[in-house]
Amino acid sequence: MRTCIVFLSLSFLLSACGSEASADLSVTGNASIDKALAEAETQLGTTSSGSFCLGQEGTSVCDFLDKGLIAGYLPEGAEEKGYKETDRSMLSSCGYSIEHPTKTISLKVAKSVMKVPATYLISLAGISSYDTAEKARSRFLNTYKTFTPEEAADLRKKMEEGIDAKVAKGEITAEQGEMSKGFGGIVGKARWEPVSGVGDLAVWGNSLPDKEPETKGSLAVLRGDTYFTIDVDLLESRAHSKEAALEIARAVLAKCD
Repeated sequence: MRTCIVFLSLSFLLSACGSEASADLSVTGNASIDKALAEAETQLGTTSSGSFCLGQEGTSVCDFLDKGLIAGYLPEGAEEKGYKETDRSMLSSCGYSIEHPTKTISLKVAKSVMKVPATYLISLAGISSYDTAEKARSRFLNTYKTFTPEEAADLRKKMEEGIDAKVAKGEITAEQGEMSKGFGGIVGKARWEPVSGVGDLAVWGNSLPDKEPETKGSLAVLRGDTYFTIDVDLLESRAHSKEAALEIARAVLAKCD
């Protein structure tokens, strides 16, 4: 039930200003929004199975990120995380994680701060394919853009105006409108920097830098008509996680060559 409510709120948020605003919102690179967008696109028929092997249907994502590949990065005992393998939508993923025996991190929950075990993580997710490389490139550049404070404020304002208009027309309730506005705070938080040497285009960064562990990062890679992300946290430093993410991404791409 909670997932449904969140998705509905995001759907209202994404459609508040029409199709153009929906596309613009994706530049935050936030994982929750990306997944909601992908599900909506799949339902609307706007995504497709790409020609690049990672975007083709019928193969488990974990065939690309197998235990042999991650063995040199994670301690023994890392468990495979659950994933959806029925299609190549952005909800498809494969990951491995294991808690550190002694390290903890501080996690903010509302106004409280709680200590939780630090967790090693490597995952392959965010797989999205389009019928042309041009469409994939355009979406990639929009999804992994870093906003200036002014751009973020302007988009939040437009989103809120669009939501208010939907409430006024009776398309959504006032409660749904407030829920949708609540997600506006994540706009503009993402920070991405270009990296070279992997794929056609690639960026490294974080969707929510102020809320993610300081050792974690995400590498987004575009190849042809498909792009994907490698999320890594090796609990040493963000630079170390970045180096591993690049090596893993190259290994994943090599399986398609």
